[in-house]
Amino acid sequence: MRSLSYAILLATLIVCPLIFVCNVVHADTVPPSIISSDTTWTKANSPYNLSGPTLVNQGVTLTIQAGATVNLNTYYLQVNGTLNAVGTSANPIYIVGAAVNAGQIEFTASSTSWNEQTGFRLHNPKRSS
Repeated sequence: MRSLSYAILLATLIVCPLIFVCNVVHADTVPPSIISSDTTWTKANSPYNLSGPTLVNQGVTLTIQAGATVNLNTYYLQVNGTLNAVGTSANPIYIVGAAVNAGQIEFTASSTSWNEQTGFRLHNPKRSS
């Protein structure tokens, strides 16, 4: 009987930490290839791993919260709408590309731009070719 009690105690000591660790670790979030409605990428659901080129449609806002991580891998995030991403020195946003052929963020002529000086968004800024 005593050896059975020790076996149960030992099993509990081994399994309980594994359950706790499994509850803390979460899977990566893979965003859709087309973001067609306002979307927020949170720190809690990051990292966000692009699995191919990703498009933010015109008229749509993608918000990346402070503390979130975005792994572009070798792909690009094309913004035709609005990208709202403001981190802080204490809680930065991490945008990571692959070591070779790193991904990038591309803004098109239809994207909404932000004027940091005035704090206003400017739509369809004139761009030279």
